[in-house]
Amino acid sequence: MGGANVRWGEGQTAIKDVLLLMKKEKYPFPANIEYEYQGTDPVIEVAKCLEYCRDILIA
Repeated sequence: MGGANVRWGEGQTAIKDVLLLMKKEKYPFPANIEYEYQGTDPVIEVAKCLEYCRDILIA
């Protein structure tokens, strides 16, 4: 807890597990991308986060 902000999928947060649970249970609320780590360009980095989510949910 309290570690550095890192790219999605590289940290300790179980993003994949949460997204799959939301899909399985058909929760009626959205997931949000909160961009906090320092990347090259916020627009590019958020697009990468979205792609990460899509790859998990479409597989």
